[in-house]
Amino acid sequence: IIGIEVDEEWYNLYEGVDKRLMNFYDFSDKLTGRVDFVGNVPFRTPAYSLETHNKYVKALAHKYGVTGIREEAVFFIIKTIDLLLENKCTGGVHYIIPEQLIKNNSKFYVRFKNFLKRHMTIKKIVSIDGRRFENVSQGLIFISMEVGGSDEYEVEVDGEQIGIDEVL
Repeated sequence: IIGIEVDEEWYNLYEGVDKRLMNFYDFSDKLTGRVDFVGNVPFRTPAYSLETHNKYVKALAHKYGVTGIREEAVFFIIKTIDLLLENKCTGGVHYIIPEQLIKNNSKFYVRFKNFLKRHMTIKKIVSIDGRRFENVSQGLIFISMEVGGSDEYEVEVDGEQIGIDEVL
């Protein structure tokens, strides 16, 4: 387990964990075997990384054809999946994310959803009331994805099996 935290106050709360006080976009450790990322994405629009890591996040978005978005959560997810793909790892991404990332059907978000379909298989989605979290008023979901894309399969969404095209 490696904890990565940019906020020093939160970083100092945890003991006994291999942790790094750093921006996730600067994380570049070599990963091997099965790797799972668990946590929540940053909820910022416009993305703070466009100020701190502008060239990097734009290059990453361009690399995967996910351009035109200014949503931090999208960049964070792309970075996570890029780490898995570049290191040729098996594993998954298990994040709390804004539900709009999969419900928004603008052309930019369709690009993001196509990226997810190409590289990941979504296993499960669970709705979360965002009001359970401090300073969050939007709908959230817990999404669990595994490396390896597929065009046709069913996803468990709040206990019900739904085709991937209906989900995304």
